[in-house]
Amino acid sequence: MDRSNHSKTINKSGQSKLSRKYLILLILSTFFVALLSYGEAISFHFFMDDWGYLWAVKFFLKRYLTTWMHHPGSFITFYPWYYLFGTNPILYNIFGVLLKTAAALTYGLLFYTLYKKKTFFILASVLYASYFGGLESYTFVSARISAFLIITINLTLVFYIKSYFEKSYKYFFTSLFFMFLTIYADPARSIALPLLLIV
Repeated sequence: MDRSNHSKTINKSGQSKLSRKYLILLILSTFFVALLSYGEAISFHFFMDDWGYLWAVKFFLKRYLTTWMHHPGSFITFYPWYYLFGTNPILYNIFGVLLKTAAALTYGLLFYTLYKKKTFFILASVLYASYFGGLESYTFVSARISAFLIITINLTLVFYIKSYFEKSYKYFFTSLFFMFLTIYADPARSIALPLLLIV
């Protein structure tokens, strides 16, 4: 079966649109599960590299900013939030739960894009939200770039799949945007990403 026929088959076999009510319920449910899984982590304090990042931002330590060369995305996932959260670790950890929720929802979106079933959307989202693996990505403030990469990689795959089945250049270039964003944010961790688009 070629991809066009496969796309038509998927669209005809129980595709269900996502209502606003469903999306709100999905987001709240996923956040609640993530909060249950990571609630204890809200009381965690800064750890190891977190202190270096805090001092670098607070006192404009330019020499320390060489860290951004290896993980440029850390500049996005840490620097702006210092001016909102200051040195309050609880606020950073609450933000980590929100990141976990966002990552879980992109997993759900990926499965929904593949199977066009709302059941897969909510199951994938809730199951990932309840998964405690990769704890440091959401509780280790200076490692938040890893959580950010999960989101961008999932969106890369979502738009690539949509471009493949719908033969859409718009979705294809959107997938390229998220792919390059992923590579730019953390070249060392995302080096294998282009291979996924070839498969």
